[in-house]
Amino acid sequence: MHKMHRSHKCSIPLFHPFFLCLLRVLCLLWLACLSSYNHALIKYWFLRPWKELIGHALWNRVFDELELRIDAVAAEHQEVGLTVPYATIDATRP
Repeated sequence: MHKMHRSHKCSIPLFHPFFLCLLRVLCLLWLACLSSYNHALIKYWFLRPWKELIGHALWNRVFDELELRIDAVAAEHQEVGLTVPYATIDATRP
């Protein structure tokens, strides 16, 4: 099940009067690996490229092994997390 997610933000101004760069980190936490596959961020942005990278023939083997390893970490630490850093740039017109 999806346990929780939270977003931490900090802002760093660029040296330009019309721009502000916001660096963000999204930290997602789950109780098990399988539930992470159903989170919208994973399902729509990560899962397909990961599967394309390994090829259809290896999907089950790789993702079954990945699930076992991640679930072992989740069992040991009561959760498993994924940190996704990203940046946005806000601009204003002079």
